[in-house]
Amino acid sequence: MTRGQRFFSYAAASIGVLILGWAVLIAGVYVYGGVATVSVVERTQGVNISLPIPMALVHAAVATSEVFFLDEILDEIEIETGGKFSEWGPAVLGILEVLEDVPNGTLFVAVEDGDESVRVSKTRGKFRIEVESPDITVKISLPVRSVRRIVRQIVK
Repeated sequence: MTRGQRFFSYAAASIGVLILGWAVLIAGVYVYGGVATVSVVERTQGVNISLPIPMALVHAAVATSEVFFLDEILDEIEIETGGKFSEWGPAVLGILEVLEDVPNGTLFVAVEDGDESVRVSKTRGKFRIEVESPDITVKISLPVRSVRRIVRQIVK
C-alpha cells in the first residue's frame, strides 16, 4: 500500500467513524428524552418558526441549574404560587405518572371563544398544547416521559 493510499484509507475511516458517532449521538438524544417542538405562526408579520428542542439538553440544563440558580427559581415559584414547591412537587409527580398512562388521543381541555381556541391533549406520548387565533397559531409538544423526569429532578 502506497503512502497516498494509506492516507486516503485513514481519512475515509475517520470520516466514517465521525458520521457513525454523530448518528449514535442523535439517536441517543432522541431515545433518552425525545424532542419537544415549539411552532409559532404569526400571520400579520409573516413569521413562521418551528423549533425542535432535544429534551436531553433540557435535562442537562436542569441538572446544571441546581448548581447555579435552582434555589432562586424555586423561590420565584413559591412567590408566584403562594406556597412551597417542595410541598406540591410530589403531587405534580403523581399527576404526571397518572397522565403518562392516559391513552393517546385523550383531550384534556378544549376551550373555544369565537375564532379563538385552546386545546390540550395527549397524542403519541406527548402533551400537545395548541392555541389558535386569527393572528397567531402556537403549537407546543412535550414528551410526557421527559416532563416527568424533569419534575423529578427538580423535586428530589
